[in-house]
Amino acid sequence: MSVLLACLIASGAAYGADTSIAVIELQALIQAHPDTKPNEALLEAQKKDMEEEQEQWLGQSKALKKKFNEAQKAANNPALSEDARDEKLKDIQNTIEILRDWEKKYRELRVTRQKEFTDRNRRMYLRTVKDIREIVSEYTEKKGYTIVLSADDFPTGEPGAVMYASDSVNITSSIAELMEKELAK
Repeated sequence: MSVLLACLIASGAAYGADTSIAVIELQALIQAHPDTKPNEALLEAQKKDMEEEQEQWLGQSKALKKKFNEAQKAANNPALSEDARDEKLKDIQNTIEILRDWEKKYRELRVTRQKEFTDRNRRMYLRTVKDIREIVSEYTEKKGYTIVLSADDFPTGEPGAVMYASDSVNITSSIAELMEKELAK
């Protein structure tokens, strides 16, 4: 990334073009975006619904396991006739099949719910970033900036493309003010 930046700056300077660079703190702008708090509330509600649904499924699991244990205990009763024992063993086998089917459905549901949650979070994030990009684009055209970089580090903790930027090129607060005005409309 820094090699690309150096090439862009060098090519601009080689052709006599003025290169004006600004930086933004994208995460700060995302937090300042008016949709962020409502989006977080929606995600929190969805997460709570997922947890409640999981509790219901776990309750069903306990009931099925209890039924299995009772059937197993009944099949081990020495007073049972051979036919009665065979009937209990069939009950155990049936309960095992029900448990397997239930566990498969539960795993599939968890994967589906997690995907829905992740997809919704991603869509909300991308809409927010799109709004910010549009405002940054308008602002930078008016102010004559040719490059705007994010000063944020990567979520992994690795440093981003910008190791240092003077406050004079940090346009985050200007973008936040403009965003507040434009998105309040």
